[in-house]
Amino acid sequence: MFSFTVSNHIKSFIYPNPWSLSIGLLFVRFNCVLLLNHCLIKIVEYPNYYVKWLSPFSALSFLTCSFTIFTELVCTCFVFIGFLTRLALIPLIILMLITVFTIHDSETIGIRESSILYLLMYFVLIKTGPGLFSIDHLLKKRKKV
Repeated sequence: MFSFTVSNHIKSFIYPNPWSLSIGLLFVRFNCVLLLNHCLIKIVEYPNYYVKWLSPFSALSFLTCSFTIFTELVCTCFVFIGFLTRLALIPLIILMLITVFTIHDSETIGIRESSILYLLMYFVLIKTGPGLFSIDHLLKKRKKV
């Protein structure tokens, strides 16, 4: 009898039920909202900010700064509420790849750490989807009915 309960616990650890997995994905989505802090700084200081913006495409600093603000604001909000999550993650992943490998490429890992962590969270969400607690799930469930 003891081995039966241990094997059930191991099985539930290896194959979690959908609710516990969705709660974990919900916490990952909530952590993605921390990117809004960086976005709000850029919005408040926008007229002075895009002039000194370090653009990987040299002459297009206005466009890349605008793309960054749009991505950090709109796509992060979509990920947070779970609406078009996988589609919204594509620009966020592109932004973090540019940040890690172009903008902060010569700096230490401590500077790039937050960008790498965001990138890992985005890869987890694009692989698993938003989970049960999302608008995407509600739309999918409504479509089946």
